[in-house]
Amino acid sequence: MTGKGTSAIATVQVFGPSAPGLIARIFKPLGLGHASLGPGRICLGSIVRNGVPIDQVILGCEGPDLYALHCHGNPLIVKKTMELLGQHQVKLISAAQMNYQVWRAQGLSSLVIEGRLALLRARTLEGTRIILRQMSEGLARTLCAWQDEKSPMSIETIQAQARSMLERTEIARRIIYSCQAVLVGPPNTGKSTLFNALVGQARAVVADVEGTTRDWIEASCRLESLDLTLIDTAGLDQRLVALSDVDRASQHRTVEILTQADLIILVLDASACPQDIEPALLQQLQGKPVITVLNKADLSPALKPTDLPRTMGSILEISALQAIGIDTLKQEIRQVLGIPGFDLETAVCFTERQRDLLAELPTCCTRKQIRHHINAILNAPLNLA
Repeated sequence: MTGKGTSAIATVQVFGPSAPGLIARIFKPLGLGHASLGPGRICLGSIVRNGVPIDQVILGCEGPDLYALHCHGNPLIVKKTMELLGQHQVKLISAAQMNYQVWRAQGLSSLVIEGRLALLRARTLEGTRIILRQMSEGLARTLCAWQDEKSPMSIETIQAQARSMLERTEIARRIIYSCQAVLVGPPNTGKSTLFNALVGQARAVVADVEGTTRDWIEASCRLESLDLTLIDTAGLDQRLVALSDVDRASQHRTVEILTQADLIILVLDASACPQDIEPALLQQLQGKPVITVLNKADLSPALKPTDLPRTMGSILEISALQAIGIDTLKQEIRQVLGIPGFDLETAVCFTERQRDLLAELPTCCTRKQIRHHINAILNAPLNLA
């Protein structure tokens, strides 16, 4: 149940109708007699294999047929403990799968279980607030209202509300789980300098040589309620494809990252004449949120915002080297991604499973179909493999 690696304490949970018998075989309490553990009780003792102690542990009974072994956090001890459980025909599963089985046995709905699991992965406090709201109010209440046979809402109204919720869900996902912004543009436009300025420390190599960044590098930066993963890529330049396998791979990887990005920050050199932008990059800009940055604006400008087409998104003039316009760029990133003014109390989906099921509602023709999809969001078994 605890993260991998060395730690002070590691916890292994054991659950199921055979758990009490298993515990009696592998756990030896300190002192004389046998451990008699009911829910809420703990006992100090040792995990033993063939009569030989593996480690001294605290055994806790957390509920009916549910036990927690708290052992020392040395990975070797954890490994031996798990191997011992495997030798006793225990099915070894992930922490998420264990939580799901325990919470399901307690009668919790799939929606609430998803919420509890999602809270473990949320990247911001604002994200946890969004999730907590959905478990009993926002999403849960909205779905129940749609499901109510006595509701006066028409199918068309429900479908319109579903489409609106899907739009809000995309913004909520960015707040909850973080999102990606990719720096792209011709070589030597200052992408790595801008990357370092946004991150707040020197993570990318900077030099006045074209193609200094041959691979990609990423780092996280916090923009108020937004946890942003910033990626600095190799400059897109078709000429580099023919130079070497390394350059060809770098170019391919840049295009691959672009397809997964939430935001593309196109960096151009304001001190140079209009640069040729690779056709592959122009294609990737279609349908994506884009901010065009005219970097090196502190030098004699040769490229102005009026020189660029409106399809280039928001256009900002900055100097990454002199830290001019960086705060403005940060606010523009939040604005383009829809973060300012987002209502943390509104109804949204917070998992892909919910979103995919909700996306099918606008195609439903009858209330029976709508109720089927709503029931699936609320209570369908979860696939946590």
